[in-house]
Amino acid sequence: MHETNIRALDLNLLVVLEQLLKQSTVSAAADELGMSQPAASRALARLRLMFGDPLLVPSGRTLVLTPKAEGLREPLERILAETRNLLGPEEFSPAKADFAFRLYTLDYESLVFLPRFLLELQAAPLLRLEIPPRVKDPVRELRDGHLDLIVGALGELPSDFHRQHLFDERFVCVTRQDHPKLKNKLSLEAYAEMAHVMITTTGSPGGPVDDLLAERGLERRVGLRLPHFLAAPMAVAQSDMVLTLPERLARQAAQWAPLSVWEPPVPLPPFSFHMFWHERHHSDKAHRWIRARAASAAHHLDH
Repeated sequence: MHETNIRALDLNLLVVLEQLLKQSTVSAAADELGMSQPAASRALARLRLMFGDPLLVPSGRTLVLTPKAEGLREPLERILAETRNLLGPEEFSPAKADFAFRLYTLDYESLVFLPRFLLELQAAPLLRLEIPPRVKDPVRELRDGHLDLIVGALGELPSDFHRQHLFDERFVCVTRQDHPKLKNKLSLEAYAEMAHVMITTTGSPGGPVDDLLAERGLERRVGLRLPHFLAAPMAVAQSDMVLTLPERLARQAAQWAPLSVWEPPVPLPPFSFHMFWHERHHSDKAHRWIRARAASAAHHLDH
């Protein structure tokens, strides 16, 4: 076909040609396409003009394909298949998914959420889950396409991001077992007097604990400041310090080390974990499937 023919091409004509090559009769092709026989005949006339070939010629009471038409079968099938894939919804097969998915999360979420998430992803055995080292601005990395998903406790994000609630969490306190200053409960007086382990993932001083103590005219003394959730309870188990951290992690840590879990002596507000993704991946079928698996993993945390 010449360039002028390509610009004037009606894609529907190729769909008619597909059926003509399969059925070898105008009436059968018309029935298959749900169009009238005169309309199919007009389409055939346009196709003959387009290709400069009769395509179907009489042979007795039937029509047979010309050599030109026979040669069109394979390329036409391929072109229409590619066009349907381009225009139609892309299918996603977890069993065939072979790519790296970049999840950003802290060590707390890795411990609490990741094991069940990996179980949910077993239907995609070729999928490679990558958790990169800590980055300065994960939201920017998500926007720039260097990350695919964030799981964590973030505030409000700009309108080009999406979020979905995963699970709720609350704070508790942990100390080593048989702490000499504690008997049946962790009192506010003891809590204020003890040295604290403080987890700060951003490096910023203070937090909700400091604010609540300040309202009561109290100030805590931080004996250890560190950026890791998992190392903190192990440090407490070998000292007389106290640590305030999410309950799920505290309960698990108490199974690994001689720790006691206490109710906080100040009313610390609960908080929520969400997953966040950028608009560019919102409609992608593979990413939607992975996000559904993340939601299922979070649902099973308390079941």
